[in-house]
Amino acid sequence: MPTRFFILFAIMVGLFFPLKILAQTTDISNGTSSDERLSQAVVTQNIVLDDASKASIVSKCQNAQSSLKLIQNDTDRLVRARIDTYSYIQDELQAIKLRMIRQGADASEADLLTGRIQQALDQFTLQADHYGTSLDDVVGVDCQQKPEQFKAGLIIMRLQRAKLLDDAINLKNIINNSDSSIFNQLKKRLTI
Repeated sequence: MPTRFFILFAIMVGLFFPLKILAQTTDISNGTSSDERLSQAVVTQNIVLDDASKASIVSKCQNAQSSLKLIQNDTDRLVRARIDTYSYIQDELQAIKLRMIRQGADASEADLLTGRIQQALDQFTLQADHYGTSLDDVVGVDCQQKPEQFKAGLIIMRLQRAKLLDDAINLKNIINNSDSSIFNQLKKRLTI
């Protein structure tokens, strides 16, 4: 059991460490700070606020940022839990593959499913990083002084959250659809 835990930990570190470096390198190479990203979002989203809209945002934004901080903590926990779950599924698929090989059965479908999960998990991880960055930007902006940036940041954050949800649904669908396409094939090949 301890060796299995160590192997699982090593795989997780190996899978996510390069992605984290890639994400940081991308941000550093672009030279974008939170302020630059939000200023660009104001331009791309064509955010122009009248005085009443500015006053409304200024009066409500600090409460909104407090709520977003709570969401930020929950989101980090939920993303980590989803990554851990699908990593565990991949480990179990490898265990199934090894058991089937010992019985002399072809388990190539397990490799295919593992590859599909890994590809979707990589996309999910990158999108979670983008969403986290956009959420950090909205939480960290001085919304009293820069209501346009706050509003633009909210729009970007919601778009990133929608993409993250799509990626999470994709992961779930891969598993749900694998029953008929993968596991039924593997069951047929097993010998008792």
